[in-house]
Amino acid sequence: ESGQLIVKAGAAALHDVEVSVSDLKQTAGNGVIAGTDIRLFKQHYVHVTQPTTNAFPAGWYPDALIPLTAAFDVQPGLNQGISLTVKVPKGQNPGMYTGIVTVRSGNAVSIVPVVLQVWDFELTDESHTQTAFAVWGNEVALAHNVAMNTPAYWALMANYYQMLMDYRISATDLPIPSDNVQQFIADAAPYMSNPKVSAFRIPYYDNNPQLTQQMVDAIRAQGWLDKGYYYLGHLIDEPARAQYPL
Repeated sequence: ESGQLIVKAGAAALHDVEVSVSDLKQTAGNGVIAGTDIRLFKQHYVHVTQPTTNAFPAGWYPDALIPLTAAFDVQPGLNQGISLTVKVPKGQNPGMYTGIVTVRSGNAVSIVPVVLQVWDFELTDESHTQTAFAVWGNEVALAHNVAMNTPAYWALMANYYQMLMDYRISATDLPIPSDNVQQFIADAAPYMSNPKVSAFRIPYYDNNPQLTQQMVDAIRAQGWLDKGYYYLGHLIDEPARAQYPL
């Protein structure tokens, strides 16, 4: 569960702003959620200079959430969003929990109360909704300035995949190479044994039905076929008129 607070500077800039969160303690019990288990993120803003719609003006817009690891400044009259995310552990006592967020800048200190309600149920490890969220590897490589299909590239893809799994989302592709069937099966095993992985795209090889069949047979032998699907984006997704017969 996430919440947000806004740090706003007045006529003068705020310098070396630090944000910390306390433990959350159960108000009618001895349950505790450690403050070290609550993740803090700094809102990253993008400056839009040429709007693509009349509905929104040019200006600064919140976009990415960056892990908060250092103090920051806030310029005069501007806002800085801070996001807090807490993952309630299994077995946590249900009830109301309270704590505080402390915001410091020099000698100025602001205390923001936090209230969290923990419900008396748990989510299963298994994800029951199958998803296919695309993560474009070429865009990841471009953004991080790495070459595709290198160890650094696959490490990044695994990080993106893990982040999505934390939110119970299965990306379209497993973050592993698929040029070798047996290696794919070996690399896929840790993911397919994770109950949060609900679905994956079966690798498809253009003009090589034999290799495609080998992949399907290997996936079937592992008992994974019920989570697999084909998504032939480069062949039939958003087809132009010339592709209609196909």
